[in-house]
Parts: sequence; structure tokens; C-alpha cells
Amino acid sequence: MFTFFNIKPTQLLATLVCISIVTVASLMPAQAATDSSSDSKLIQTQEQPVKGELTITPLSKSLFVHESFMQTQQYGFVGSNGLILVDGKSAYLVDTPWSETDTIKLVKWISSQGYKLVASVSTHSHDDRTAGIDYLNRIGVATYASDHTNKLLQQAGKPTTSHSFKEGQFDFVESKIEVHFVGAGHTIDNLVVWFPQSKLLYGGCLVKSLGSKSLGYYGEADLNAWPQSIANLQSQFAQSNQVLPGHGSMGDKQLLTHTISLLKQHALTSAEK
Repeated sequence: MFTFFNIKPTQLLATLVCISIVTVASLMPAQAATDSSSDSKLIQTQEQPVKGELTITPLSKSLFVHESFMQTQQYGFVGSNGLILVDGKSAYLVDTPWSETDTIKLVKWISSQGYKLVASVSTHSHDDRTAGIDYLNRIGVATYASDHTNKLLQQAGKPTTSHSFKEGQFDFVESKIEVHFVGAGHTIDNLVVWFPQSKLLYGGCLVKSLGSKSLGYYGEADLNAWPQSIANLQSQFAQSNQVLPGHGSMGDKQLLTHTISLLKQHALTSAEK
């Protein structure tokens, strides 16, 4: 069950609707905090999400971050980010939530806001990007992934998307969502997503959050290519205002520098063993 709040306009938000369990302050800059004194139903920035619940946080009238959660054996309780872009009455999903259950919840939320989810794109083959593909296929949503990602999904015996594209640049929503392959890193098929209107770079799992102390799971990583892929991001998307990692909080271009630092740290640690 979802509870909705009208959020007072700020520099970055303007009469938006979001799920009550969202902590806006965790993803928004400080100047976007709401004034809770004027309306008892305004979302409180100090609220914390209920552990394990799907959260949806507005970045603007048309762009939202969704975060789903999974209890992992190696890293404990982990959140995973994705995005929703609204264009007219249509909605577009970048990465599904981490489970089919949360994907169903997300689709219901989109519908409850008066929008229709028409397409999704997944940025690599891991479950935190693709767990909802089978459900989306069943309900007639056009699903997209790169040829490489679909090959890996097929090899793993998992559902593939209904559409595929070659690695490089794929215009998922013309002039609004661009999908790019800048090189291997976390996986050999990882993609990043550029939102040219808001100058937001979604680095996915190629980019680590400032809160990350290590590379996390790198069992399928290309550690040799990863630093150059981040360097490619730094040059190709130098104009980015915000950078969203696959896991963890929103930041800016410091996340790219931090990811390179973690890669250097990992290389040094590995050399000492």
C-alpha cells in the first residue's frame, strides 16, 4: 500500500508526488529540502525508508529515482538504484528493481500516477538490473538491452529482453535518454545512461558511490579496462551536474574520481598479496 504526499516547490522540486517511505534528503542537494512547517502532510526529510521497501524519490517533475533492496550473503543489506523518466503520459524505466515483486509494485505506482510504462532498458545482465524483465515482457512493456547483455542472460538461462541494440550509443528516448557503452568495468557489458536535459549521468554499477570503501562484487569485472572506462566518462560527460551510481547516494563528478581511487587501492592491495 502506498501513501502519497504533495511536496512543496523548491529550487529543484515543484509539486511532486512520492512514496511516503522516501528520504528525499538522501538523494537531493541540501537546497532542495522541504519546508515542513506549512503542511503536516509534507514529507519529512529526516524520515528513513522502511527497511527493504521500494522507494521512489523525485528529482524533477519528470525524473524519479527508484531504489530496491536485497539481502546479500557477502555484503549484507544492499540498495540498488534505477530511474523513471516521464514524457507526457508515457513512462520509461532505466533498470528494473532487484525483484519481480518490486517491479510489480513500481509498475502499479507508475499507473497510479496516471502514466503508462511503455519501455525499459537494462544496463547489464545482473539481477539488480534485470530481475523484472520477465514480468515486463508478460505485460507487454517493450524491454531493451544490448546484444551483449542478452547473450549473457541467455547463457545464464534467464529471460532476455524483447528488443536489443548494438553497444555504442542507443537513443532510448530521443533527445531525453541516451544509453552508452564507454568500456568494460564492473562487467564486460555495463552501460551508462545520459539525461541531456538535466545533465544527469547514471553510471550504474560502473561507478561507485562516495560511501563505497571497496569495489564490491568484481567477480565478472574487467579490472584492466575499468580505469580507462571511467576516464572515458570523465571526458565524454564533463558537463554532468549530477552522477547517480548503481548503488548508494547521488553525487557529482567526484564519484568518478573516487571510483578510480578505489581501483588503484584494489590494485595495490592485490599486488601485496
